[in-house]
Amino acid sequence: MDPTNLSLAEKLQSLPKSALYIILFVATSIPLFFTIPIPNKESKASIDFYQEVQKVPEGSTVLIASDWTNATRGESAGEYKALLRILMRKKVKFAVYTTADPQAPQASKDVIRFINDERVAAKQKPYERWTDWVNVGYFPNGEGATNSIASNVRSAFADKKDFSPDGALHPVMESPVLKNIQKVEDFPALIIVTGSNTSNVAIERINSLPILLAVTGVMGPEMNVYYTSGQVKGLVTGLKGVYDIETLMQKDYPDQVNLDNGAKYYPTLHLALVVLIVTVIIGNLGMFLGRKRSEA
Repeated sequence: MDPTNLSLAEKLQSLPKSALYIILFVATSIPLFFTIPIPNKESKASIDFYQEVQKVPEGSTVLIASDWTNATRGESAGEYKALLRILMRKKVKFAVYTTADPQAPQASKDVIRFINDERVAAKQKPYERWTDWVNVGYFPNGEGATNSIASNVRSAFADKKDFSPDGALHPVMESPVLKNIQKVEDFPALIIVTGSNTSNVAIERINSLPILLAVTGVMGPEMNVYYTSGQVKGLVTGLKGVYDIETLMQKDYPDQVNLDNGAKYYPTLHLALVVLIVTVIIGNLGMFLGRKRSEA
């Protein structure tokens, strides 16, 4: 078929796939290299999450359930980066454990290393393993581990070890991070960053301290029930939540790195949706014109 003899309807319905892929690639790549500011009204759930983290006293220790892997890195890594930046700026210690996946501890350590490199580049003191944070590790039985943490956190973490500055493994409960923790209520907050249902397990079994959630976009509607009921004090959901926290941080820490995954990927999502909508409109317009022509 001679493309020069095609009708407008036929042209609209015969756009080459390669052209569409190139348009999508270019559109979604732009925000990765150029900042595209998007007007943003932070959700109340994100604001509550941010304010609860800001209320944690300097020098105290929060418990983090880092239950995400590279499978949800697009959203979870952004949430985790923002959280760690806030904690480190407030000089809050943290202990990290996971019940989701054996790969989750490494994903957590990779982000901690990234933020520490960022701090070094900004001539800030890096957060030291053992002194400022500890990796409690992976618990293969989520329900049992969470019950144990709720009833006796020292017993739950008793056999867990991490590296001290001398390069040797020592029980995590001997670290400066956890040595003053006697019961789970001694943590000012449990912060869960997850891409799975581990948040449900924690909410069902731990109710004696504030719980904050950072979840993927598809988990948002389900987790919002716990937020509106007051069982969760703050909720960050998907890329919108990441962008919310980053914009809130930008107001309080204007001279530091705040805009990261949210500022890059949130506009990317919008541009991808624009390409999708325009493509659907073009396809439907082509079908409409073709139908009108056949009826004529």
